[in-house]
Amino acid sequence: MTNKQNENNKIIKVDFQKKNNKESKHVIMLFPEAAFPFNLNADTMLILGDISLAKKIWKGYYEHKLDLIDGISLQCLVGLDVQETVSKLQEPVKYKIFIPNMAEGSKQLYFSDLSPEGIKLFNLLKRQTETKNIKPWTFIYKKLIYKAINEKKSGQKLKGKIDPSALDEFLQYFDQEYQNKIKDILLNSEAEISQKILEIDDLK
Repeated sequence: MTNKQNENNKIIKVDFQKKNNKESKHVIMLFPEAAFPFNLNADTMLILGDISLAKKIWKGYYEHKLDLIDGISLQCLVGLDVQETVSKLQEPVKYKIFIPNMAEGSKQLYFSDLSPEGIKLFNLLKRQTETKNIKPWTFIYKKLIYKAINEKKSGQKLKGKIDPSALDEFLQYFDQEYQNKIKDILLNSEAEISQKILEIDDLK
């Protein structure tokens, strides 16, 4: 393998939190846990609530030639730490979400665990100026739900309470069939589904 190929396959983990995260005009920049810039001049930016799936997509892109998911060209994705990001965005301090300059006008798609915390993060991101147009990546959520139900991937016991208004805002992006399935999982079964059950083959 050449040096260039080694460079291409290298995971880019960016520990932004420990560098230059200084308050400026009462606004603190909130950086992702990891960034995977296929192309910073991106038409679509994937914002994931965990870096595990981001790593799988990165690996799929380079090792399995997975160029498209749901017809979307893989160009730029970032992984957030759900707990830390939720905690910070609920503080009275004003945070600004880091978006690469060249990707600021891109379509933003969000995916995380199907859980109260994952839905809460989506709700909070919708209220940020930088991510106000973000939408759930419904294609992958449907893949997640399908796998959990049809392959009997046991859901974890629900952690925390579901904010009804946050859930309603999240559900509006799904058709009625999947709205019902999500409610059944979260409210009736009182379970949540980790995105970690997804593998590369599930994304094709």
